[in-house]
Amino acid sequence: MQIKRIEGYSNHTFKRDILRQRGAFMVEGRYPCSFKIISPNSATVSYHDMSALPELIKKFRYYAEHITNFYDENMHLLYSLPPVLKRKTDILSLAPTQFFIDWEKLDAVKSFVSSSEDVIIPVAHWGDRLIILDGHTRLYAAHGLGIKEAYIFESSDAADQSYLAIAHRFASLADERGINSIADMKVISHSDYVLRWHSFCKSVLEKPSQGTPSVAYASLDGRSRLCSLLHLMDEGS
Repeated sequence: MQIKRIEGYSNHTFKRDILRQRGAFMVEGRYPCSFKIISPNSATVSYHDMSALPELIKKFRYYAEHITNFYDENMHLLYSLPPVLKRKTDILSLAPTQFFIDWEKLDAVKSFVSSSEDVIIPVAHWGDRLIILDGHTRLYAAHGLGIKEAYIFESSDAADQSYLAIAHRFASLADERGINSIADMKVISHSDYVLRWHSFCKSVLEKPSQGTPSVAYASLDGRSRLCSLLHLMDEGS
């Protein structure tokens, strides 16, 4: 089954709030599927064929691992998984793995971030610090609202050593540029973001540092938070 997440925030097939949460998917190029996050661990699902639900949920959780309960639009429980262990931490204690914030994405994220419960972030260890694997924009929006803490969980992706090595590499690159927390990141236009950040990521991946596994550019497709981290696929928010 081909399941592709919809990029961008203007698509007449899906409601605006679904697009802003990045919960819009197209199945086999023609069947729309919507996920709407309604709580820190729950989402509603809208799709015409619920027999496909396990595969749809697997794809969605590639981007939102912390969501474990799924309901239909009448709030009947459809599917439940063991909860993901989360804890609160100081937003400014987390080390970024990118340099910039996309203004277009930030504008979308501001529509649903209003408290710590809206900011649940996958992290991994990097020496004595925790690094952000996805969700820089949500953290930046929360910080701008004066929210001091976010929920974090240790991502299952961190068990992949190649993935983790690249994440560490980008944390080091951010640190070298004085980007030690969300507060140090710079908001730029979407066009500048694509030009500056995507090109930089591609150059780093094509010329990895000593000790960092080489990753073919084409092989990045399908690695959820790796794509989000590098924003080559612009998957996360």
